[in-house]
Amino acid sequence: MNFNKDMKDMIGLVKKDGKYRIRIWAALDTVIVLGRANKPEIEVFVSRAKKDNIKILRRLGGGGAVVLTEGVLIISIAKFVESDFGNQLYFNQINELIVQGLRDLNIDGLSKKGISDICINENKILGSSMYREQKLLFYQGSLLINPRMEIINKYLKHPSKEPAYRLKRKHEDFLTSLGKEGYKYSANEVEICLERKLNDYLCTIN
Repeated sequence: MNFNKDMKDMIGLVKKDGKYRIRIWAALDTVIVLGRANKPEIEVFVSRAKKDNIKILRRLGGGGAVVLTEGVLIISIAKFVESDFGNQLYFNQINELIVQGLRDLNIDGLSKKGISDICINENKILGSSMYREQKLLFYQGSLLINPRMEIINKYLKHPSKEPAYRLKRKHEDFLTSLGKEGYKYSANEVEICLERKLNDYLCTIN
């Protein structure tokens, strides 16, 4: 699991032919991924991770630390856009397409909150990050399908920075998943639906 290699491979292909790339895949192993500015000793129970041989990686994009494990779907997008700036706009547009894709699966209560989160009611189900090379953006989101929440609690400390809507809630009170909300979709079913939606409408994001 090499997220920076995945990013560089996708960006390389986009630079070569100018066509956007989408990759959606289910995590199989457990790994901790830090945002560009995160310090592991602040965000992670490092001794627990080392004891359990859990790798701690760092992505080039921003955002907070996440635990990727079985039951988490990773959504990666590389695309040229018209502006060097406007990250908030691009977060909103991409996350809106993901919300629409999830609504196609009859998932209710979805909304965009914070800088780049998607929630069911007041609980976070997707967090995302972005890396920019001028007009080329690389978006990456992690969608909680049906992970074991205790794994997240085990390895992640309370984040050093949090959105206002979190209200200092613990991970188990703040995060949710499709399974926890009663939606019994497999990662593959969600992947197919989101890939269809993104392929149909990503071209409208400029």
